[in-house]
Amino acid sequence: MTLTHFFGAAVTFAIWDKDPLRFLEIMLWGLGGVLVNKIITSGSFLRNQKFYREGMVMHIAHLVSTPFLVLVAVILLSLATFQVTLVGGSDITLDLSQPVIMVAISFLLGSSPWPLWNLIERTAQRVTGQAEK
Repeated sequence: MTLTHFFGAAVTFAIWDKDPLRFLEIMLWGLGGVLVNKIITSGSFLRNQKFYREGMVMHIAHLVSTPFLVLVAVILLSLATFQVTLVGGSDITLDLSQPVIMVAISFLLGSSPWPLWNLIERTAQRVTGQAEK
Protein backbone atom coordinates (compact mmCIF):
# COMPACT_ATOMS: atom_id res chain seq x y z
CA MET A 1 0.00 0.00 0.00
CA THR A 2 1.41 3.41 -0.89
CA LEU A 3 0.60 6.70 0.75
CA THR A 4 1.62 9.31 -1.80
CA HIS A 5 -1.24 11.59 -0.84
CA PHE A 6 0.01 12.23 2.70
CA PHE A 7 3.77 12.12 2.36
CA GLY A 8 4.41 13.25 -1.21
CA ALA A 9 6.84 10.39 -1.93
CA ALA A 10 5.80 6.77 -2.25
CA VAL A 11 5.84 5.08 1.15
CA THR A 12 5.34 1.32 1.07
CA PHE A 13 4.35 -0.86 3.99
CA ALA A 14 6.38 -3.99 3.32
CA ILE A 15 5.12 -5.85 6.40
CA TRP A 16 1.81 -6.74 4.72
CA ASP A 17 3.44 -8.14 1.57
CA LYS A 18 4.03 -11.56 3.11
CA ASP A 19 1.15 -14.03 3.07
CA PRO A 20 0.57 -14.74 6.78
CA LEU A 21 0.46 -11.04 7.65
CA ARG A 22 -1.65 -10.27 4.59
CA PHE A 23 -4.22 -12.76 5.86
CA LEU A 24 -4.18 -11.04 9.24
CA GLU A 25 -4.75 -7.69 7.52
CA ILE A 26 -7.70 -9.12 5.59
CA MET A 27 -9.23 -10.38 8.83
CA LEU A 28 -8.68 -7.02 10.57
CA TRP A 29 -10.34 -5.11 7.71
CA GLY A 30 -13.23 -7.61 7.84
CA LEU A 31 -13.49 -7.00 11.59
CA GLY A 32 -13.50 -3.26 10.94
CA GLY A 33 -16.32 -3.68 8.44
CA VAL A 34 -18.46 -5.73 10.79
CA LEU A 35 -17.80 -3.24 13.62
CA VAL A 36 -19.06 -0.41 11.42
CA ASN A 37 -22.12 -2.49 10.56
CA LYS A 38 -22.83 -3.28 14.22
CA ILE A 39 -22.45 0.36 15.30
CA ILE A 40 -24.90 1.55 12.64
CA THR A 41 -27.33 -1.33 13.28
CA SER A 42 -27.25 -0.80 17.06
CA GLY A 43 -27.83 2.92 16.59
CA SER A 44 -30.86 2.33 14.42
CA PHE A 45 -32.21 -0.25 16.87
CA LEU A 46 -31.78 2.19 19.75
CA ARG A 47 -33.40 5.01 17.76
CA ASN A 48 -36.42 2.86 16.98
CA GLN A 49 -36.46 1.54 20.58
CA LYS A 50 -36.31 -2.06 19.35
CA PHE A 51 -33.00 -3.14 20.87
CA TYR A 52 -33.42 -6.54 22.54
CA ARG A 53 -30.84 -8.18 24.76
CA GLU A 54 -31.49 -11.53 23.10
CA GLY A 55 -29.88 -10.22 19.92
CA MET A 56 -26.54 -9.64 21.64
CA VAL A 57 -25.50 -13.26 21.06
CA MET A 58 -26.01 -12.85 17.32
CA HIS A 59 -23.99 -9.63 17.30
CA ILE A 60 -21.13 -11.25 19.19
CA ALA A 61 -21.26 -14.24 16.85
CA HIS A 62 -20.91 -11.86 13.89
CA LEU A 63 -17.90 -10.17 15.48
CA VAL A 64 -16.17 -13.53 15.93
CA SER A 65 -17.15 -15.36 12.74
CA THR A 66 -17.25 -12.62 10.09
CA PRO A 67 -13.46 -12.04 9.90
CA PHE A 68 -12.97 -15.75 9.14
CA LEU A 69 -15.74 -15.70 6.52
CA VAL A 70 -14.18 -12.59 4.98
CA LEU A 71 -10.81 -14.34 4.81
CA VAL A 72 -12.27 -17.33 2.98
CA ALA A 73 -14.28 -15.17 0.58
CA VAL A 74 -11.35 -12.87 -0.23
CA ILE A 75 -9.01 -15.81 -0.83
CA LEU A 76 -11.56 -17.29 -3.24
CA LEU A 77 -12.18 -13.95 -4.95
CA SER A 78 -8.44 -13.25 -5.25
CA LEU A 79 -8.25 -16.09 -7.77
CA ALA A 80 -10.53 -14.17 -10.16
CA THR A 81 -9.97 -11.29 -12.54
CA PHE A 82 -12.97 -9.31 -13.72
CA GLN A 83 -13.03 -7.45 -17.02
CA VAL A 84 -15.82 -4.98 -17.71
CA THR A 85 -16.41 -3.38 -21.12
CA LEU A 86 -17.94 0.07 -20.94
CA VAL A 87 -20.32 1.59 -23.48
CA GLY A 88 -17.55 3.62 -25.11
CA GLY A 89 -15.59 0.47 -25.86
CA SER A 90 -12.95 0.88 -23.16
CA ASP A 91 -12.18 -2.03 -20.87
CA ILE A 92 -11.63 -2.02 -17.12
CA THR A 93 -9.80 -4.95 -15.57
CA LEU A 94 -10.02 -5.61 -11.84
CA ASP A 95 -7.38 -7.97 -10.49
CA LEU A 96 -8.61 -8.98 -7.05
CA SER A 97 -5.20 -10.30 -6.03
CA GLN A 98 -3.85 -6.75 -5.67
CA PRO A 99 -3.50 -5.85 -1.97
CA VAL A 100 -5.38 -2.56 -2.23
CA ILE A 101 -8.36 -4.26 -3.90
CA MET A 102 -8.21 -7.07 -1.32
CA VAL A 103 -8.46 -4.55 1.52
CA ALA A 104 -11.43 -2.78 -0.05
CA ILE A 105 -13.25 -6.05 -0.78
CA SER A 106 -12.60 -7.38 2.73
CA PHE A 107 -14.02 -4.23 4.35
CA LEU A 108 -17.08 -4.29 2.09
CA LEU A 109 -17.71 -7.98 2.75
CA GLY A 110 -17.26 -7.45 6.48
CA SER A 111 -19.79 -4.64 6.53
CA SER A 112 -22.53 -6.94 5.25
CA PRO A 113 -22.35 -10.17 7.30
CA TRP A 114 -25.67 -11.74 6.22
CA PRO A 115 -25.07 -11.55 2.44
CA LEU A 116 -21.51 -12.77 3.07
CA TRP A 117 -22.86 -15.78 4.96
CA ASN A 118 -25.31 -16.50 2.11
CA LEU A 119 -22.45 -16.29 -0.45
CA ILE A 120 -20.29 -18.73 1.53
CA GLU A 121 -23.22 -21.08 2.13
CA ARG A 122 -24.27 -21.16 -1.56
CA THR A 123 -20.66 -21.69 -2.66
CA ALA A 124 -20.24 -24.57 -0.20
CA GLN A 125 -23.47 -26.16 -1.42
CA ARG A 126 -22.30 -25.96 -5.03
CA VAL A 127 -18.90 -27.44 -4.20
CA THR A 128 -20.34 -30.31 -2.16
CA GLY A 129 -23.12 -31.02 -4.66
CA GLN A 130 -25.98 -30.16 -2.31
CA ALA A 131 -27.25 -27.33 -4.52
CA GLU A 132 -28.90 -29.72 -6.99
CA LYS A 133 -31.12 -31.32 -4.34
